[in-house]
Amino acid sequence: MPPMYSLITGASRGIGEAFARTLASEGHSLILIARDLQALTALQQSLTAQWGVKVVVIDIDLRDPNATRIIYERTQKEGWDVDLLINNAGFGRFGEFDSHPVDDYVAMVQLNVTAPMVLSHYFLRAMRERGQGAIIHVASMAAFQPTPYMTVYGATKGFLRAFSEGLAGELRDSDVRILTVCPGLTDTHFFIAAGADLTKTLDAAPKMLTPDVVVKESLDALRRGTMTVVPGLKNRIVAFLSSAIPHRIGVPLAARILGRQFKDQPHQR
Repeated sequence: MPPMYSLITGASRGIGEAFARTLASEGHSLILIARDLQALTALQQSLTAQWGVKVVVIDIDLRDPNATRIIYERTQKEGWDVDLLINNAGFGRFGEFDSHPVDDYVAMVQLNVTAPMVLSHYFLRAMRERGQGAIIHVASMAAFQPTPYMTVYGATKGFLRAFSEGLAGELRDSDVRILTVCPGLTDTHFFIAAGADLTKTLDAAPKMLTPDVVVKESLDALRRGTMTVVPGLKNRIVAFLSSAIPHRIGVPLAARILGRQFKDQPHQR
């Protein structure tokens, strides 16, 4: 029987890389997706040398609307059966809504919303036919409340959480599991790429988690059959409060807190 593969998007660093290293240590064959071929190749060589697992890499930009079809067709051509799909790739932008070019937001919706939805559609049917499989969607704590100054990012993660939990409901009587992961502050490249200097804001926020902690809690939750997990006890408390506080209170409060950092950010055209 051919090996089953775990496919991870955004695998070259951060949470995606941590998923790859953990799953490789458990003997999983891997398909790693990211734009950075050099980083992917280095990770491939490291995992193969350390764990002896089969690792294939596909360097592609999921912001390209054709990328998901190319990935799926490649897996079908090569006979790579995917029984664990981890939709991890994503990016954000901090600042007032009109401070960034609209093309940034179009790309963000493509990467954070369309790509995970399409990949889930491509691979789900085969999982159901085999009677096994799992999909992990990496959302964010921003999914629990509208988020001023990262408005589009929060909206994309809100969609991903709603989509993922709805799909979990559809599959509740099947052997295919769907997990939504909503990390809080995590020590990754995300904040640098998004243009945030967290040394000057969010002083009261919970301490950043490491990607390894996020991955461990995520995989533990998947094995328990949990629908949604927020890694870190303090983050779970914050997520609960975010869900419980009415938007008429929570949104202005978030605007005041985040506005101290991002309101005067220079506009990009």
